[in-house]
Amino acid sequence: MAERLRAAGLEPEGTTPDAFVARIRADLAQWRDLVKAANIKLQ
Repeated sequence: MAERLRAAGLEPEGTTPDAFVARIRADLAQWRDLVKAANIKLQ
């Protein structure tokens, strides 16, 4: 799996479950704000 991620230009890294949850929450908040600012609607 790590090689597939690297082939896609990503760098896999280990983390704790709590850190993973925090990252997902932060990513969701960032994208939510962007979608709202750009007034993107579901089709």
